[in-house]
Amino acid sequence: MSNWTIKEDLSLINLIINHLKEGSTMSNAYRDAAEMLNKDVSECEYRWSKVLSDFYSEVSVFAHLKDKLYTE
Repeated sequence: MSNWTIKEDLSLINLIINHLKEGSTMSNAYRDAAEMLNKDVSECEYRWSKVLSDFYSEVSVFAHLKDKLYTE
């Protein structure tokens, strides 16, 4: 896994929040973040779920529920 800068963290956070506001999925957010930040999708997913989501738990819970509701 690569190192992350504060700017990259903020970009990932903003991208995920924007995707969710638009009704998109976390999978799409991770894919777009990976492309934008020149990282692997797995790095973006790990960074969000293991490092950043604790600070944004409400967004994370909403995203999880939304993905469950619309993919089942």
